[in-house]
Amino acid sequence: MTKIKNTTSGPKGVWANTPNGLSLIMIQPGAEDDLDMPEAELESARGTGHFEVDGEGDKPVSLSGKNKAELLEIAEAEGVEIEDGATVADIKAAIELHREG
Repeated sequence: MTKIKNTTSGPKGVWANTPNGLSLIMIQPGAEDDLDMPEAELESARGTGHFEVDGEGDKPVSLSGKNKAELLEIAEAEGVEIEDGATVADIKAAIELHREG
C-alpha cells in the first residue's frame, strides 16, 4: 500500500488495484489515501506534480519535460504566482526561484 496525497486545488485521479480490478480512484484536494498502485502508475503520479507520495513532500517535482499547463499546476500547488502571458521559461524560472527561497 502506498499513501498518496492530492496537493492540488482540484480533484485528481489515479489508477489503483481494487477487489474489482484496476480502477480509477478520485482523490479530493488535500485528501490522502492508502492505495495498492501498480509501479508504472505510481511513477506517473510522482511525475505529475499533483501528489505527495509516502512523505516525498520534501522532494520537488521535476520541471523537465512539462508543458505550460502542467507547469501552471505545479506553480499553483507550490504557491507561486504567475503573471498572465508568462512563457514556459518564465514559469520554470519563477518556480525555481521560489524553491530557492
